[in-house]
Amino acid sequence: MTQKQELKIYRELLITLHTAVWTGNNTKVRLILEKIGKYSYARTNGIQDEKQEKRLREQTLLDLEKL
Repeated sequence: MTQKQELKIYRELLITLHTAVWTGNNTKVRLILEKIGKYSYARTNGIQDEKQEKRLREQTLLDLEKL
């Protein structure tokens, strides 16, 4: 996954989060925050295998993109 693809996902995520908050869709806000937490965990916590860490980060980003 390229940095440009990641940036696109981040931007879409923020727009989706803003829209969910603005429309009062608390269920979607909670879902988005859970996915952000999962992504953060994949980025920062002790997975020793670099390939596994990269795969987990990319899968989590793809999950965010599906919102």
